[in-house]
Amino acid sequence: MLSSHKFALLTKSTVALSFGLYALLAGISNLLDFDSNYHFVRHVLAMDTMKPFFSQVLIDARAIHSTSLHLAAYYSIIATEILSGILCLSGAITMFNSIVSQKKFELAKTLYNAGSCLALALWYLGFCVIGGEWFAMWANEWNGLTKA
Repeated sequence: MLSSHKFALLTKSTVALSFGLYALLAGISNLLDFDSNYHFVRHVLAMDTMKPFFSQVLIDARAIHSTSLHLAAYYSIIATEILSGILCLSGAITMFNSIVSQKKFELAKTLYNAGSCLALALWYLGFCVIGGEWFAMWANEWNGLTKA
């Protein structure tokens, strides 16, 4: 039977593994099916598919119409997802292997903490704050805010 301490370490390792798998799969999926999410990012940044009820007058200046910047933003999203996934998975694997040693486990959490911080920055700051509020994704036909 596992002690409560070992169970807590196992739980933390499992969360790290789940976080890492999700981020890595999201990045890989964006590479394999590049166009579907690229068009989403392009329309959100260009703010060209705003719903008719929404007046764009005050925020029109926020729109980005450069294809190069659209691609740069999308590649940055993919790179961040993949890096976050790799860091979280590395941390998770190391955490699983270090459950017997608290000192090694604490060091292993550093990898996971770096990856999860990166993922949270991408999903919350990138998608919710910048995409959702700055580019008014909620008023866009390509609204992915709920999923973000």
